[in-house]
Amino acid sequence: MNASGPNDRAGARLKQLRKRLDLTLREVEALSKQLAIKKENPDFVISRGWLNNVENGTYTPGIYKLYSLGAIYNTHWSNIFAFFGLHLSDFGRDQAMFAPPKTQLASDAPEADDTIVVPLQSKETVQLDRTNLLSKLGEIWGEIPVRLLQHLDLRNGVYGFVGMLDHTMYPIIRPGSIVQIDQN
Repeated sequence: MNASGPNDRAGARLKQLRKRLDLTLREVEALSKQLAIKKENPDFVISRGWLNNVENGTYTPGIYKLYSLGAIYNTHWSNIFAFFGLHLSDFGRDQAMFAPPKTQLASDAPEADDTIVVPLQSKETVQLDRTNLLSKLGEIWGEIPVRLLQHLDLRNGVYGFVGMLDHTMYPIIRPGSIVQIDQN
């Protein structure tokens, strides 16, 4: 097989995963049917003919099929995304290209309730009344909204937290805001 295009290479890698697990096309089909029954959604079913076409570079799988393949091949679905040139680490940067032209409240976002938990220092050391760099506040926060983290380029940017008592830039920048600092 001479893999030339992105789908050909992705299909070849999927075939390698399947063969490494010593699974036949028929076995993948049967396993995907089990998943579809559990999920009560026929979109998770992978027919052996369809999988053969994916492995040969003819078809590109959709989200349900990628999920099924990740579960069956015991690899995270984002790894399979990467086979097709979709790197989730690029998503925040790509999303920023289409940012709204004016400031939006993160609390208005549909996924505003999603958070992650980070280590928390004792309450005595927490001083959110003063303005500080965001990197220093990461040590004391408990839950951080995922939506916030998706839009920060922590490797290339410097961010600050405007203290709760800092009214220097009010009403332009409200106390409690997170700002990106222009290093120029």
